[in-house]
Amino acid sequence: MLRAMYNRRVTPGSDTTIYLQGMQLTGRRALRPDEKLGVRKRRHETLWRGVLGALLAPVLLAVAGYVPRLLADDFWSRLVFGISLYVLPLLGVVTFRSLILAHRLRHDESLGEAELFSQTDEDNVMHHTERLPFSGMLWTINDKPTLAISVADSVPVANLPDSASVAAQWLSPAMSTKEKNYFANKREITPSEERELRRHQLHLSWERWRGLYAFDLYLVLVTLLSAHGNLLRGYDFLGLAAFGTALLALHSRALRDLWTANSLSRDIAARRLLIVRVERGSAESPIYEVLPRSGMPWSVNGAPASWRLGLGGTPVW
Repeated sequence: MLRAMYNRRVTPGSDTTIYLQGMQLTGRRALRPDEKLGVRKRRHETLWRGVLGALLAPVLLAVAGYVPRLLADDFWSRLVFGISLYVLPLLGVVTFRSLILAHRLRHDESLGEAELFSQTDEDNVMHHTERLPFSGMLWTINDKPTLAISVADSVPVANLPDSASVAAQWLSPAMSTKEKNYFANKREITPSEERELRRHQLHLSWERWRGLYAFDLYLVLVTLLSAHGNLLRGYDFLGLAAFGTALLALHSRALRDLWTANSLSRDIAARRLLIVRVERGSAESPIYEVLPRSGMPWSVNGAPASWRLGLGGTPVW
């Protein structure tokens, strides 16, 4: 189960297309022997980084526990204790991600393949990126090897069904103004589109913010233990207010994503997509497919909306 949870390799189906940062999966190639050595070198680097973090974590924990006892209850002891509270979870995240990445790179080294994603821009220039399938590490960008360790998730995007083009040809007048005429229709979402919606819903409600949820739990435990151990004496209300403001700002984004995830659940329950076309004089207007509950665009002239095509590279360090 753990391997499946942290496996970034996505297998395309007959009704889906794989995208990475807006680029489409076009093929795979075998890694050269020198490239396999490069994968092994990066695996060793990330493994040692994870081991070092695992060794430093208990040391930092001991410092956080004993420094307030050794020093007087003054500004410096509270400062050391506060810094430890911040550094310890960050060190744990880096350690965990390093060990997981090293494990994935081991599978990439055994497989010995790289995925090729490509896209042609408006100037008819081809851009392509190579990525290691299990770890998600970006390997080359436009034939240039990447220097920083950066990972990116590929996403399966549901293909537009034949019924969509048929429904787009039978639009009924919905509303008219002095400048615009609106035409609309509806169609059912396909099983592959429903799976994609559920994946976006899971990403917004859990995957994007699971680190924040873990940090919240960590703060609760530290507060309870500190109150029990009488370590938090002489509250700095200005510092607490600043920390609370920053924490509230982070949670405001999480709450907004949770609201969107709830809207997507209502879109899944409705099982309908709204097809809209707006005529502006004689100019050709695009045909939009919109999720009716959340109001998010689904496709434009048959092409997936940009938010469905995957997130950008995420720096690890």
